[in-house]
Amino acid sequence: MNTLFRSLIEALKLLFQTKFLFGSITSVFAIPFIGHIYFELDKSCSIKLGLVCLGFYYLALIVYRLWENGKTWFTNHFFDSVWGDGLLLIRQVRETVRNYEDGVLERDASLQQICNDVKRYFDKLTGKKCAVSIKLPQKPAELEDLEVVNVMRDDASRKARDTDAYKEQKHFVFQNTAYMTIITRLSKGKTNATYINNDVSIEANYETTSLPAYSNGELPYRSEMVTAIRKFPLNKRMSSAAELMGFLCIDSPETESFSKDRYYICIADLISDALFSIVKPLNHY
Repeated sequence: MNTLFRSLIEALKLLFQTKFLFGSITSVFAIPFIGHIYFELDKSCSIKLGLVCLGFYYLALIVYRLWENGKTWFTNHFFDSVWGDGLLLIRQVRETVRNYEDGVLERDASLQQICNDVKRYFDKLTGKKCAVSIKLPQKPAELEDLEVVNVMRDDASRKARDTDAYKEQKHFVFQNTAYMTIITRLSKGKTNATYINNDVSIEANYETTSLPAYSNGELPYRSEMVTAIRKFPLNKRMSSAAELMGFLCIDSPETESFSKDRYYICIADLISDALFSIVKPLNHY
């Protein structure tokens, strides 16, 4: 409604501007008589034709203004604002990490705030109720015994996810498709350290150690996006695998929740990069 009102006002302003297309307001009022003067139409027919032409012109002008304003509104509300919020999220995560480094916040409080902030953003971005967690590897006696532990979750998912069964379960890296995919990519020198699966229930070779932790035999999520927590490589010569500190995990109970669009992956990478310094002391691998 506001867009339509603004468009009408702009059209009326243009109608009464003295220098717009027709030179002056007098010229505008002279248009209905053009047919009579130049085409020898009778005055009534000329006036009707002129008014119709003016009507179509200003209708086209209003439609054009509606289109321009509507396009801007649509872009701001559904595209720019979402990615703009992503930039604000990255800044917020960095500020939280800085507050921890300055002694303003405890580590757990900082990680909790980050998980909650990331959840709120991805809820808006995907239109789904997401869950966010941070998982870190633990130093094993043997490499094949490398496992990850959950160090923090968002407030909304903690009660349902952090059960005794989940905590007692051994989450070995080699038994989890997401972690192994990321580690394999990084070990091969690839820069894409984000794993996205939009329907884990139909993935033939999908593995996760979380399933036994749920008594109903069903995972609480259908889609997941897992990103390596690492120093973001500035160039291809930097070793990403050696700097792997953990995993930022985001999931959703619905399918097709995450896009493989470069902006999704870039935002996840930058969040993980910001997390690097705060989780590095917790990494025991």
